[in-house]
Amino acid sequence: YDPVIGYRFIPNQSYWTNLENDHAITGKINNFGWRDVERELLKPPGTFRIANLGDSFIEALQVEQDSTFLQLIEKQIVQTSIPNPKSLIPKIEMLNFGRAGITQTEELLIFENHVLNFNPDMVIVYFLPSNDIQDIRHETSPESKRPYFILNKDNELVLDNSFTQKSIFDIQIFINSLKKHSAFIGMVVNQYMKIKQKKMFELEQENSQNIIIKGNYLSLATSNPDTALLTSYH
Repeated sequence: YDPVIGYRFIPNQSYWTNLENDHAITGKINNFGWRDVERELLKPPGTFRIANLGDSFIEALQVEQDSTFLQLIEKQIVQTSIPNPKSLIPKIEMLNFGRAGITQTEELLIFENHVLNFNPDMVIVYFLPSNDIQDIRHETSPESKRPYFILNKDNELVLDNSFTQKSIFDIQIFINSLKKHSAFIGMVVNQYMKIKQKKMFELEQENSQNIIIKGNYLSLATSNPDTALLTSYH
């Protein structure tokens, strides 16, 4: 658990996960704590570096590391430029700063505290309206154990990280420390999270059947939008 962005991967740790594939996915988190290949902080000469911020589509734990679309883009561009040594196409690095369930608030914090250190030439932020709109504010987000930005009287962003003061945060830190030393506890916690995520997915599917249900982002496309979500969207 991380006091700035809620939680993140542990650098240099191996992982095993069985999410949506027909087989388990294994690998290792890089030395900076991201599900990416190893990177150097200093950008190599002749490299065009693109930082990618997004949720599970970017993290992509459902597939092998070399099969994420970011890695496929890197490989394709390298293969395109190799036959022509005089090609104007520079070496491309698609840096992966993805994390499942990430919010716009956390993306901004990651951008400021991590991404900028890599001196990227471009930053791409991937947006998923089905949850990114609601997750931007306490009032519409189903999750309380994360940071939020609020607007002060001068319309400036002020970080609210009060989630770190809640007892549940200390409990999760304790459980997380146990997971590091017990595969059994890790499996139990992961099963619980899978059940929780499944229920949330089923609820979203149910809501998507009726766009006028309160709390559904699709209501923003109607003449009677959910007022709370409308504020989050703005």
